[in-house]
Amino acid sequence: MLHVHVDVHLTPKSPDTLSRFLHILQTTCYPHIIAEPNCMAFDVIVQKEEGLVRLVEIWDCSLDWFMTNQTTKSYYKEYLDQVEPLFVKPRDARVFERASDEFGVVRSGTFKVIE
Repeated sequence: MLHVHVDVHLTPKSPDTLSRFLHILQTTCYPHIIAEPNCMAFDVIVQKEEGLVRLVEIWDCSLDWFMTNQTTKSYYKEYLDQVEPLFVKPRDARVFERASDEFGVVRSGTFKVIE
């Protein structure tokens, strides 16, 4: 499993900018990403006071596949064209691998389940 964390830096303490960012995310690439068969989980977490949004994605694929196949999808362009003007600095992405299957737990009711 591949875990991808993307940090987006918006204007701190700006609820309008955060709302706009979330709306763009939800109406552009989000529906496509969660429909991808290799996308196992997707979450959006925020530090509102800092203007930090973290996209947390879990993928059932290799890093090579992700970089070659997923990051090149056309729906990212519309999303980035609209959100990049909201950034106060470039986004930062980090990729992690799960240490062990022993540590992967999600309690029932934590997330919306899609099949």
